[in-house]
Amino acid sequence: MPSAVMPVPEDSVEEMVVYLAAVEASWSAGEFKRLSSSLDAIARLTDRIGLKDVASVAGQAIELVDRKDEVALAAVVARLVRVGEASLATLLEYSFRPF
Repeated sequence: MPSAVMPVPEDSVEEMVVYLAAVEASWSAGEFKRLSSSLDAIARLTDRIGLKDVASVAGQAIELVDRKDEVALAAVVARLVRVGEASLATLLEYSFRPF
């Protein structure tokens, strides 16, 4: 018997969109305090809703902010956005499937 996919609350999806946008904006503006806060928020949210890959990448980005490694951080922020957007697309795909 296949395991059931638990639905993710719509509010969580909206929060994730807002946090991803905040990560991109704060990175582009060089606002590292805001970036760190946004990364922490997205890491906690995605861990709570079961998006472990996104949470892991956000955690890596947090470490790079703390180490002030801007070159590596640029790559990891780009990866976070890609993984986050792919995860959002998957969540939306599953939300429209009939059970």
